[in-house]
Amino acid sequence: MKSDPMESVNVTTYRIPPSQGPGSGKAAWVEFGRARMDNEQTLWSIIHDQTATIAELQAEVALLRDQIASRKPKGGRPKTDDKTTARIEAALAGGMSQRKAARLCGVSAMTVSRVAARVAARGAVK
Repeated sequence: MKSDPMESVNVTTYRIPPSQGPGSGKAAWVEFGRARMDNEQTLWSIIHDQTATIAELQAEVALLRDQIASRKPKGGRPKTDDKTTARIEAALAGGMSQRKAARLCGVSAMTVSRVAARVAARGAVK
């Protein structure tokens, strides 16, 4: 990785020519303008280097985020198998309460509630 471009920067102090009197001529102002222009070119060079460094760091951060995202464990509850889902649906269609259907099928009441919600959604769509 590149070093910090600010490490090699020197502080520049300008002596602004007076507006009147000795040292206020065109040559003094031209020299002042050239010194400022040279310094600004140096600053633009530093800005360019820093922009390149920032772009490299942003690319590295994006790569690290992708790597972290790919390492996340696949979570969530396991899918209820189709046979158990069919038994739950049959029990609910027969008028059994959700809690009784849960005990009968060996699943949680929340699982039966989810299956019931899916059945209701399918019924509403038809």
